[in-house]
Amino acid sequence: MIEIKSNKLFISYKNKKLSFTEFFNEVNKLEEKFDNFKKYDDFILINEENPIYFYPLLFSLWKNNKKVIFPNRDFFSGKNLDFAKYIIKYDEIYQNSDFKSNLEKISEGDTIVFSSGSTGEPKGILNKKDSFFKNAQSVLIELKVSKIVSVTPLKPYLVSAISHFLVHLLSKSHLIFLETQNLKEDVEKNSSIYNELSYVGSPMQIVSMLPFIRNKNPKLFFSSGDLFYPQIISSIFDKFPDSKIFNAYGLAELSGRLFINKISENNFSKIGKNINRTEVKIIDSEVVVSSDLLFSGYIKGSEFIKRTSESFKTGDIVIEVDKELEFYGRLNDEIKVGGNKISLKYIEKKVSNVLTKDFTPILINKEHNLLGNIVILILYY
Repeated sequence: MIEIKSNKLFISYKNKKLSFTEFFNEVNKLEEKFDNFKKYDDFILINEENPIYFYPLLFSLWKNNKKVIFPNRDFFSGKNLDFAKYIIKYDEIYQNSDFKSNLEKISEGDTIVFSSGSTGEPKGILNKKDSFFKNAQSVLIELKVSKIVSVTPLKPYLVSAISHFLVHLLSKSHLIFLETQNLKEDVEKNSSIYNELSYVGSPMQIVSMLPFIRNKNPKLFFSSGDLFYPQIISSIFDKFPDSKIFNAYGLAELSGRLFINKISENNFSKIGKNINRTEVKIIDSEVVVSSDLLFSGYIKGSEFIKRTSESFKTGDIVIEVDKELEFYGRLNDEIKVGGNKISLKYIEKKVSNVLTKDFTPILINKEHNLLGNIVILILYY
């Protein structure tokens, strides 16, 4: 049972604000609302955009030791899944699916996060609910802050967003979710209210927010999903020299973060320190992780693949510069798109589907100072 007592947590979205007490009132309402809530063991957590309801639902499922499944957007192939809007009984979805048999192998309280993965096919990453909390606690230790008020445009169902929400839950602080279409107005409004507001998001989301920040002393900037690049860091330090900047290297297989780096103007590209409860080795330049927070296994199609090794090869490459590690890239042809690792071959295949037979697409991945990884599309005629 997850028990966290406080009256200081707030979640805000679309000018609505939930206190910690109201948060748990929402949890209780959800449990009363769904007649079948206690009857079924397995639930699908729909990609609900509204964090005001998304997080109470997630918390309620975890609290009641339910199995939780986060589908990715492509997973259901356009099926209408509106069942009381937020949850749906799993056998109504999986009655003709290979996944149904796999769900029976999953323990109570387990959580599956689906991502498109390197092949573009849905891949479920299976982990324990407690791992999410332990990972967030380790992140909070590295941040060394007791109370944060943050804004973020992150979508609530992303692992990076869940991780940061849990950091706020544990630190009893205020997290404000922004809508990307109203980013200018939302950032200007909140930054004029909170003098030490923190900004959390992907590097490009941070860049998008920078021109609209009105407070003189932002508390911190936190990269979520991808590493900051030098020109972004320089832009922040030029405008807000007293701010704290943190690079976060995330790992869905670890339920959140792996490396946290507090950045100075002299260590732009360092990958940082690995969080508590993790052991990292560099083998042939690849990051290899051992931890009790590691995922239990994968679900791919009809196959359930249990993790058998005590360590996990991330596929991420680092190099040593002045006795510090710098992130270099991936072992294969994967790039990150919106926090998801996607194969260039998969994108080429998708592009081919919309081209005439006269053209062949070739994708090249290049590093850019400001934008990070960019993809160049070449069409051969």
